[in-house]
Amino acid sequence: MVNNVLTNRNAGKRIGDFFREMNVDNPFCEGLAETFGFGLGYDRVKHEECFQDLKLHAVSNRGSKQITEQVWRNSTECLEIRVEYELFPEHNALKYQGRIHNIGDKPIPRVKDLHTVQWGFPVSTIGPPTIHGAGGGMKDNFYPPPSYRRFDTTLVESRYGDGLIVGSRLGRSSNAYLPFFVVSNGADSHGIFFALGWSGNWKAKFQLHETNQNSQQFLIKAWLPAVDLMLMSGEEIPIPEVLIGLYDGSALNGMNALRRTIYERYVPLLAGKKVVPLTGFGSWFAYNGIVGAPRINEHSLKKQVDTAAEIGCEYFEVDDGWEVGWQEGLGFNERRMDWVADEAKFPFGLDKFAKYVEDKGMKFGLWLDLARTTRRSNLLQEHPEWVIWSEKDPDRGLVNFGLSQVREWAKGIFSELVEKYHMQWVRNDYNVDPEFQWTKYDPPERKGITEIRHIEGLYEVMEWVLKNYPSLCVEQCASGGRMIDLGTLRRAHMVFVSDHTISADICRYHLSGASCFLPSILLHTDLSHHTEAYPDVFYLSRFGGALGIGDDIARWSPVLQEKAKKMIGIYKLIRHFLAGDFYPVFSQPVSIREWDGWQFHDPSSDSGIVVVFRVQSTQAQKLVKLSALDRHKSYSLTNLLISQETVVSGQTLQDEGFAISLECGEAEIWRYQPSTG
Repeated sequence: MVNNVLTNRNAGKRIGDFFREMNVDNPFCEGLAETFGFGLGYDRVKHEECFQDLKLHAVSNRGSKQITEQVWRNSTECLEIRVEYELFPEHNALKYQGRIHNIGDKPIPRVKDLHTVQWGFPVSTIGPPTIHGAGGGMKDNFYPPPSYRRFDTTLVESRYGDGLIVGSRLGRSSNAYLPFFVVSNGADSHGIFFALGWSGNWKAKFQLHETNQNSQQFLIKAWLPAVDLMLMSGEEIPIPEVLIGLYDGSALNGMNALRRTIYERYVPLLAGKKVVPLTGFGSWFAYNGIVGAPRINEHSLKKQVDTAAEIGCEYFEVDDGWEVGWQEGLGFNERRMDWVADEAKFPFGLDKFAKYVEDKGMKFGLWLDLARTTRRSNLLQEHPEWVIWSEKDPDRGLVNFGLSQVREWAKGIFSELVEKYHMQWVRNDYNVDPEFQWTKYDPPERKGITEIRHIEGLYEVMEWVLKNYPSLCVEQCASGGRMIDLGTLRRAHMVFVSDHTISADICRYHLSGASCFLPSILLHTDLSHHTEAYPDVFYLSRFGGALGIGDDIARWSPVLQEKAKKMIGIYKLIRHFLAGDFYPVFSQPVSIREWDGWQFHDPSSDSGIVVVFRVQSTQAQKLVKLSALDRHKSYSLTNLLISQETVVSGQTLQDEGFAISLECGEAEIWRYQPSTG
C-alpha cells in the first residue's frame, strides 16, 4: 500500500483521470476531468465552496492499482472524507463510494446537500444531450403503464425551466423511476451510463446551464434530499455508491454496456456460480384474490407441489400465509407478522413439508417481510422500541434496521428458517413506504439520519445472509419492483418486477422497459391469469426474465399441464440468452394496437433468440430486423414452437429483415445461430 500525506489542494485524481488510465477516448472525458464526483455542504461552507475548503490529505492504492482511496480533510481538520474509486477496465467503467467522518471533538452542524453525482460537460463538445431512463416498478392496470415506461429526453434550452428532474418516491428507490441512466451525445455516437446505489430517497437533475463565458454546460446532479444533519463527534455517514461508464456507438450500446457491467460486477454468485433464472411456483397469486381459491395448508399445497414438479418447476415458494396469525380475509395491517410456522396449517411440521418439496426435486422457499410489522405482532409487545410508526399509516410499523438488536434479530430469523427448513429460496419483501416513519423519528437537527442507518442496516443483514448461506437464492421484492438500485442488486440474485402479474401485455411491457437498463436474468414475474386457457403469448410474454407460475395449477386440466411442461421446457433451452445483449425489435409500444418484440444476443456464440408479438395491431405481417449479426454469415433460424427452420444471410436479417405473420394476440419465438450448411 502507498500512503502519502499531501497538502496540494488540486492534487489527486479526478474521474476523467481514471478513464484516461483505461485509455478511454470519449468526448465526455473533458467534463469528467474537472470533478471528483461528489460534493456537500457543512457548517458555514456552502456546497459550491466544498473543494475550496477541502485539502487532499492522503492517497492509497491496492488491487494492482485498480482501487484508489483518496482522503480529504477540511481546513479545521475536523471533517474527513474518504472516497474509494474502483476501475472496471473491461467495461470502461468506474465505481466510487465513500464515508464522511467527524474526526473532531465537537459536532459539525448542517452537513447537507450530499451530492453523489456532480458532473458537468461542455455542450460545445457533446452537443444536445439525450437522457434515457425508465419508470419504476409500480403496479398498474392500464396500458401502456408508467411502470418501466422508457423516456428519451433531449435537452435543448437553458433559459427556461429547471431541466429534467427524476427521483424516488416515499422512501423506496424505484417507486417512481429507476436509478439507472444512459446519456447520449447529440450525434448518438458516444455517451455515458450511470447508476445509483441507494435503496432509499434520491433525486437526479439534468439541465443545461449558461456559464459566464457565454457557453453552455450540461450538468448532471444526484443527491440524497433528506440529509440535513448535525454530524456528531466520531460519527460517519456514507456517500452512496455510483457506477459510471463511457461507451461508443448508439444509446443501445450504452444500455447493453450498463447491463453487462451490472451482471458481471454486481450480481452475487449463487452456490459459487453465475445465477441462472429459475422457473418456479409462488403461492401468493394462486391463493389470494381469486374466487374459489384454495386455502393455504399442507394438504392443498402438496397438490400444487406434485403439479409443479411434473411441469418442470425448479423451486416452490410458499408466500404469505405460512406464518401464525395469518387468516383469510384479514388485511396486511391486521396480521401478526410473527415469523413462526402455523402448526394448524402444517400439522406434520413445515420441515416435513419442505422435505416433501425437496423429494420432488425442487428448492423450497418462503416469503418474508421483516421490515414491516403490525400492532398485533408479538414483536411489538416484546420490543416496542424497535418499531417506528407514522400518522400516515398508523397500523403499519417500520422495524428499525438502524438498531443493532434488530439486525441480530433478522439474522436469527434467516438462520432459523434456512437451517430448520433447508430453505433455498427467499422472497425478501419490503411492503412499507418508510419516508413518513423516517421523518417522524428524526430529531429536528438530524434530518436524514434514520433513513441512513436503516438502509445501512438492511445492507448489513443481506450481506451477512449471502456470506453465510451462499446457496440461498435471494429475490428482492418491495410491493413489486419498488426498490431496485445498485444497492439492492449487489445483495440479491433477482428482483420481482411488479405486483401486476395478470395482463400479458402489461407484464411484457414491464420486461421490455426494464431490460433496456437491467440484466434480464434478474427480472422475475409470474404467470397468473387465472383462466381456463393459456395461449403461447401468455408464456412468451414472461420469457424476458425469470419465469414464475402463480396460478392454482393443481386444478389445471391435463391439457394445460402438458402445455406448461412444453413451454417451461422451451424456456429452459433459451434462458441463458437473457444474460446477453438486449435489442428491442420495435420501439416500446405507445398503444396496444402495435407489435412488440425482443432480441437477446450472445456475442460469444453469435447466436440468440427473437420473440415477436402482434398485440392488437391491424397489420398482419411485420419485417423483423435483427442487430449485432455478422453480415458475411448465414444464420439458421428455428421456430421453437413448431420446429420450423430457415436459413437467411446476416446482411438480409440486418438490412431487410424476415417476415413474420401473426394473428391478433399471437406470438412466436425463434432461435438463431450461424449456419453450418
